Amino acid sequence: MPAHVPDGRTSRGTREKGARCGKPRRAPLGCAFTTSCVPTFRGTPHAGGRLVPFRIEFKPIEIPLSKSVVLRVAEDDDVQRWERSWRERLAREAEDDAAWNWRQHVERGRTFDGYLSLAAVSAERLEGLMSLSIAGSHCDPGEKLVYVEYVAVAPWNRRRQGRPEILGLGRALLRTAVRVSVEIGYSGRIGLHSKPVSEGFYRDKLKLLDLGPKMAEDGKWVYFEATPEVAKGLL
Repeated sequence: MPAHVPDGRTSRGTREKGARCGKPRRAPLGCAFTTSCVPTFRGTPHAGGRLVPFRIEFKPIEIPLSKSVVLRVAEDDDVQRWERSWRERLAREAEDDAAWNWRQHVERGRTFDGYLSLAAVSAERLEGLMSLSIAGSHCDPGEKLVYVEYVAVAPWNRRRQGRPEILGLGRALLRTAVRVSVEIGYSGRIGLHSKPVSEGFYRDKLKLLDLGPKMAEDGKWVYFEATPEVAKGLL
């Protein structure tokens, strides 16, 4: 798992010429879910072939990692924990996500349909955060996917800071994004932009499809996508 899994902005465009969306190499990954802890959702993502607003309801689940971590909808208290225990340390270590506006994302997920912000928490502290939305697929024009806008793990769970206290949390969060995509009818499709530090993780470890640089709100970054075939290797 990389030091942190990078942010992204929703990509609404169509597939670029030359984008590689063929069948990927399969990479067997352990599954972080069991039949007793699959998240549940409520909503109607499609109506007559078009996307309509819908509310995603996510019930808390336990992720079986090196310590007990519960994944649930993010709350204002989680933002306060991020501000108290993450932000100063991230800034001191010159991490990109020190400036991310998690308060805005948590508020949006609570207020607007089609958005979801999740927090991974242990008994003691906030371990990870992820913000999701809906976008169009570059590999499958006309299809929708779950777009990973922001995802990060706590500084003490990053490889660049030494051995992570909870190994594999970033991968488990992305696997959850795939599960959300499956549950709302998008066949496991996910998309995200990557900062350079994490490109190798997405390309080589998770086997996401590298579609080259694409514009995001904060610049031009390499865009990755998981087709339904890729998603099967993540579950």
